[in-house]
Order: sequence, then structure tokens, then C-alpha cells
Amino acid sequence: MTEVIKWSKLLPLLAVTLLFGVGDGCAEPQPGEASVPEHGADGGTEPTPDTSGAKTAPWSLSLSQRRAYLAYYSPVLMLRADESALQPGHSWITNFDFDRDGSFSTNKRNWESLSDYVSGAARTSGWQIRPTIYTALIEFMEVDGSKSLILLYHVYHAKQTNGIHDWERIEIRVNNVNGVTGSGTERVRYAAITRHYDHPVRLYGSSDLNFQETPTGRHVMIWQAQGSNPLNAGAELQELRFVTNAFSNVDSRVRSNSGSGVDVSGGSSRHNVHYVFVCGAAADASSYWGAQTLTRSNASAMASRREWRDTVNWSGVRRVRYELQDIADIFPTHWAGGNYQNHWQDPYTLILLESPITNESGGVEVPAGLQRFYQRDVFSNVEINDRHREGYPSKIWLWGVYDLGGDRDIKDAMWSGLSSQPNRATASGWRISLGAFWWQHDYFAHDGLKAAYQSGRWLPGDWYTPAAGGWDGRWSQIFPD
Repeated sequence: MTEVIKWSKLLPLLAVTLLFGVGDGCAEPQPGEASVPEHGADGGTEPTPDTSGAKTAPWSLSLSQRRAYLAYYSPVLMLRADESALQPGHSWITNFDFDRDGSFSTNKRNWESLSDYVSGAARTSGWQIRPTIYTALIEFMEVDGSKSLILLYHVYHAKQTNGIHDWERIEIRVNNVNGVTGSGTERVRYAAITRHYDHPVRLYGSSDLNFQETPTGRHVMIWQAQGSNPLNAGAELQELRFVTNAFSNVDSRVRSNSGSGVDVSGGSSRHNVHYVFVCGAAADASSYWGAQTLTRSNASAMASRREWRDTVNWSGVRRVRYELQDIADIFPTHWAGGNYQNHWQDPYTLILLESPITNESGGVEVPAGLQRFYQRDVFSNVEINDRHREGYPSKIWLWGVYDLGGDRDIKDAMWSGLSSQPNRATASGWRISLGAFWWQHDYFAHDGLKAAYQSGRWLPGDWYTPAAGGWDGRWSQIFPD
């Protein structure tokens, strides 16, 4: 029996909503009737680039422009490995279904046999290891008529010590977007990262926030720790840090083939670098680093085999291309109406989908309605000290309900509406959602400032529709698989 609550069962909820009315001070969408962008076609209303900053009518980026922005701001990831001759490549980022067995529950176990893939063992002949960062672009108009973007980048690892999957993300807010990447008044507002339970943030102009700038990109430089937690390592379990060196400093050391360490936020000494991962769609950055696509034939040469404490010169750093894919590719695996048991288990999150989750060709993967999404990971070889973690439906950064610059647990307050007004229900019109379910398009857009509570706003009403000049990329697949 498919565990889905159909629209017919949602009518009592609609009746309650109509009885109590929609929230004050926002647009008044009728629940379930808001229009959404078409999928598949390269839609959007492309504007004539306006560099004046003057207020304009709502307009939308095209799908190709959205892909271009995600590539333009894609991070350069500098990673410290913890490998050995017996564990080559174990620090690579990868894709969820690298082993092509249709079950995420085996990721940890199979990743522990990665040496078989590197050596070309026949049993791994079906594997397709594709270093991947999973993305979503959130597009919305501001009150003054300008357009802003929030870009989400989830750096995926198949395993970390004591667990399966890793959930560190990089978030970049870009203001005054005009449709041409990097032009006119467009400005990075902030970058935020995941550091275990913290969400460090740096505003543009901070000495801690540094970019590799090229004619075709502005790439924030981020350092990532190894997946293990060795004594005295200082950073562990794939946590992210900002690279605090200017790119000119990094470039000088690369050209002189000096030691490959970089300075990082919260660190008192140089941190080793054994890998650089760069987006393959960012042509200039990829060319600068001489990054290569990881294949079965070059896997052995692309493996660092270095421990976290090993220092190498920049010529010894492996440079690997990653690809961009969609968070929405993975979200359907959480759905109760699919084969979620291969990937996830209780507990679950209820999400009211106003529109379906569709694939790149427009096919429905999860239908509209109040849907159940299981969120806790499943893995087949649980060992002593292993612990379960939860996936996309419960990730606080997916909904914007995190403590910017801190580690306070504010999700429950924002979920239940015990936050400064307007809360998510008064913004969306779904008053009955508080403490009960997420509305698909709930999102708290931080403005980059730290505050006693949070500084920013819940995006209101029909913000995500073409008529309002918005788009919610958390639910859309725009990169070819």
C-alpha cells in the first residue's frame, strides 16, 4: 500500500485554512492553486540586462541562466585526505549511486572496497564514480524590485568515520542579479558553510572570504577536513572551513610549487591540501588547475594515498573535476511512495507539495499532495560506534531554519511558529502547517547578519511563481543525469 495522503484527504485541511483565512501582510494564494514554472523547457523570461539597479517588474531567469549561475559561483574545494596505500581514493567526493546497485544502504560498505575499483577488479566493473556536488538555486524578487539568489551546494561523501553519507553544504547569497553572471551591480552578500552543528558565515569583503576570480567564474575557496577524526588533527569528519588566503597568495605558491597547505578560518596553522576539486563546467578554473575527469582508467593515478599529516608540494596535489547535479534528483528516494526502504527509514517528515517533483523531461517522480518523506539513513554494515544521521527532508539549511553564524537549535521554534513575526505560516498562508508539516515552498532567506533571533525574512506567498519572478530549485531537476 502506497503511503501517500491524496488531495481528497487534504480537504479537511483546506476547510480549516479557509475558515481561519490566510496570513496578514502577504499575498493570498489559494492553497493548492498557485502556478509553477514548466519543467523541461528552457523557460523563464530573460530580461534585457539592467545595470542601473532601478526597480523593475518581476522577471525570471531561464533554466540555462540558472545552470550558468550555479557553475559561475561553484566552489573550489581543497581537501585534506586520510588515505594510505591500502585505501587509495577514499577521500574522493562522489555521487550517491556510485556503485549502481540502486541502494544507498550499501554505500558505506562498498566505499570501503574502493581499492578494488582503483585496481580495476572485475566486481566493480559496473561502478560509475562521478565526483558530484548536489545543488539547488532559489530565486526571488526583493521588495525594491531587485532580484536575489541563494545557491546551495551539498558536498557528497559516501562515508565518514562512524557513519554513512555526509551532509556538509556551502551556501552563497547573490544580490542585484540581472541575468548576466558577474555583471553590473551583482554582488555576493555572504557565504555560509556547515561545520558540524555550526553555520559559520562571512560577508563579502571579509578577509576570511576569498574567491578564485576568472573571466567565467567567481569561485569561493573552501577547505575540507578528512573524513576521520585522528587525535590532534584540529579539524575532522569532513567539516568545512573558509580558506583565508587571497587567491594571489595561493597562485604564487602553486606557481612556485611550494607546500600545498592553506590557512583556514578557526585554524592557527597551515592545513594540508591533497586534493583540489573544481567544477568541470567552470572552464577557466578547471583549466587553471589542470583538473581531470575521474575515470576507471585513471583512478589509480588520481588517488592521493596521503595521510592527513603528510605535506606535499602543489605538484603532488590531485586535481579532479566534479559535476553539478540536483538535490531534487535524490529527494524522491526519501518518498514513502517509492523504494525508500533501500535508502531511508523512520522518522519521516510531512511536506505539502503544491506541485510535483519532476525529472528533467517533465515526468512526475513525486505527485502533488501531502507526502511523507523518510529521512534517517540505512546502512547495511553497522559497526560499533556507528551512528545514524538524517537526510535532506530534515536538513535545516534546506529550509533556511539554521542559526546563521552560530549553533543554536532554532529549527523547532521556526517549525512551530514560535519565532518573530511574520512566521512561516503568516508568510505562506498555511496557518495549519505550524508544527504539523512543511509547505513545499517554505524558506527563510537570511540576509547575512547575525541577530538575537535571525535577520532575514520568510519568502511570502507565491514568491516562487513566474508571475512573482521567483523559482524554487529545491524541487526541480535541471542538470542532465
